[in-house]
Amino acid sequence: MKDKAFLSLLIIFFLLISETVAFYFTFPTGELSLSLKTLLHFFMFLVSMVWFLLLRREMFSLKYMILLFIGNVFLLTAMWGEFLASIIFIVDEYAMRILQIFYVFAILSITTGIVFLMRMYKKTIDDLSVQKERLLLLSITDDLTGLYNSRFFYERLSKETIRATRYDRCLSLLFLDLDNFKKFNDTYGHLAGDRVLRKIGRLIRESLRENDSGYRYGGEEFAILLPETCEEAAMAVAERLRLACSQLGVTVQDKTVFITVSIGVAEYKKDENLQDFLKRADRAMYRAKELGKNMAILAD
Repeated sequence: MKDKAFLSLLIIFFLLISETVAFYFTFPTGELSLSLKTLLHFFMFLVSMVWFLLLRREMFSLKYMILLFIGNVFLLTAMWGEFLASIIFIVDEYAMRILQIFYVFAILSITTGIVFLMRMYKKTIDDLSVQKERLLLLSITDDLTGLYNSRFFYERLSKETIRATRYDRCLSLLFLDLDNFKKFNDTYGHLAGDRVLRKIGRLIRESLRENDSGYRYGGEEFAILLPETCEEAAMAVAERLRLACSQLGVTVQDKTVFITVSIGVAEYKKDENLQDFLKRADRAMYRAKELGKNMAILAD
């Protein structure tokens, strides 16, 4: 739709210039023959009406199209009036002035319609941009937790590792997994499990800095990217998240149940393969589970 709107805008400028030129030569200056003026007006009428029909199908309001239609009615009336006058050899100054008034109304109507359509064109493009941004956000966001999804995680991870290598900056990754979550789902049901995931997602969003980003990696696993963060600071973030999660109770079946998490922390090594980076964080997370869960472990 944006391409069609842009093409329509080009036609708008062409039409405006053509109408202005033809109107200038309408006055009896003798600079342009009547037959050539008639052909020029007729051509402009056809272009304008085709454009009118195309835009009406696409996006623009009827009230602005009516202005163009009225302008073209004036234009057609004046054009054929002038043409018939030339055929029957009527050279009456009063009649010619009336025809010129018709041309004036035609130009004013078409120009007014064009101005309003240009404003609508800008608004339409702005609306399309907002809609595109909204759709893009939906495509990279996990519906349940409000965090980014795993597809966007890999895209962002690649960019952040390139930036960390280029500028020799720290980059840390946290893998977070809910402890005994399958047992929780089996005991209390998946609806209760979804409530836990939503609470964890909100907690992660509220705990991160502006440059950090959180992701639902899959199921009950989450990933957090911490740019400009070395392993010591990353461990501090992990401990703070672990403690906050352990205090996050969920009321189910008239009792409060607490969920703990195991976290693996890894700092990116310069020129490290992405898969190796992910595996180090993943192994650290599973080691935390093996050592008793509800803890954060720093990768080798």
